[in-house]
Amino acid sequence: RSTRLTRGTGASLGNLNFGVRTYEYFRENIQFPFFMQYLKDKPASMPEVWLFLGRYEVGAGRCPEAVQSFRKAAALDRDNAAAHASLGLAQLCAGDPAGATTSLQRSLALESKRASCMLASWRRLSRAA
Repeated sequence: RSTRLTRGTGASLGNLNFGVRTYEYFRENIQFPFFMQYLKDKPASMPEVWLFLGRYEVGAGRCPEAVQSFRKAAALDRDNAAAHASLGLAQLCAGDPAGATTSLQRSLALESKRASCMLASWRRLSRAA
């Protein structure tokens, strides 16, 4: 039996139920401010900064904002398959399946193995919707 905080809400630890969503508080009030403090001196021209921010935004359910962050990362490093794949998944989350297809195909062209798994996942999700 695992004793880690559950991924998602963080409402429990093993059999212990906290009754509140501790992960949301941690993410918004501790993790995000910490990383923003760490990233504040990093140049905005680093795609990793935008990838981090986009991943955070997706985790917080802010898909349109994540799309913008991933677009910046992909523009800064046009050959970064992870940036294009992340952009595609965020576009899908934001309700833009055509944009998602284009981004995932770009990622597929850059790194076929990882992107093909993501494209297959996208196709399964789009059929289920």
